[in-house]
Amino acid sequence: MAVYTREVRFDGRVAIVTGAGAGLGREYAVLLAQRGAQVVINDISDVKAKETQEIIQKDGGKAIVVIENVGDSAGARGVVSEAVSTYGTIHIVINNAGNWMARYFHEYTDEEFLQCISTHFFACWYVCQAAWPYMKQQRYGRIINIASSSVKGPPNMAAYGSSKGAILGLSNSLAVEGKEFSIQVNTVGPAAFTKMTVDTLADSQPERLASLAQAMPAWAVARTVAWIASEDCKVTGHFIVAIGNSFAKMFLGETLGVMGPQDRYTIEFVRDNWEKGMDEQDYVNREDMMAGAPVCDARLQGILKPGDFK
Repeated sequence: MAVYTREVRFDGRVAIVTGAGAGLGREYAVLLAQRGAQVVINDISDVKAKETQEIIQKDGGKAIVVIENVGDSAGARGVVSEAVSTYGTIHIVINNAGNWMARYFHEYTDEEFLQCISTHFFACWYVCQAAWPYMKQQRYGRIINIASSSVKGPPNMAAYGSSKGAILGLSNSLAVEGKEFSIQVNTVGPAAFTKMTVDTLADSQPERLASLAQAMPAWAVARTVAWIASEDCKVTGHFIVAIGNSFAKMFLGETLGVMGPQDRYTIEFVRDNWEKGMDEQDYVNREDMMAGAPVCDARLQGILKPGDFK
């Protein structure tokens, strides 16, 4: 385990936090400012964004407010442009803007679906794309895209879950593309007690809500996100689950599977070997598509074995 002797600081760093008017976004912005970052607070609510700014400034921090809808490409470019105009560049982006929507799948309207995709995925795409040239030129960047464990399939939230899944795919692709330029891109799936949590669990008993408020403080999630945004953290292409004051890595594992002979590879062969192919006792973890090429080669040669490529 690495041992560090200094405090994690963000002095001289410029950070954009979208959806920073309340909840987790506010926690991210305030903590980064407390540790020295110059923060760009983005939200669609001027009142809420200015509340976040006031908290930061009262504590001696630096922050500006940019009211834009980052689900629109022009809005995203506007946030980045204002950040560069005010502070000179961008070092950190936390794409946190989002909303919550629950519907039965067949009841989603086109407008609701597009709103959800726009607020979550399009916003990440547009802000990343606008900030990328600056990070590439300076050969440094930290991007954290906020997704959710809902990529595993939440009930009655198909638009939300698919939006978050798209964010994970974007992050993984950008992580590979950014390595050459020291741009690290990671995904975080947070869980904290915020207004969104209360809205999601509106039918829960008060005792349950009180328990969650105690177990999942929003301020704790910000600690994990801030570490990933720091210069000392060297991971990229990871999906980190941050639940209150805990964190873990989530990844897509691939079972060792079954390699069958082509002259006998029938539907019945697949049926008869299905359980063996689905056995999760041993697995491989492809950190990215190209690095996973040896896994494909080993599988095609029938030599993939436990312990390889973990």
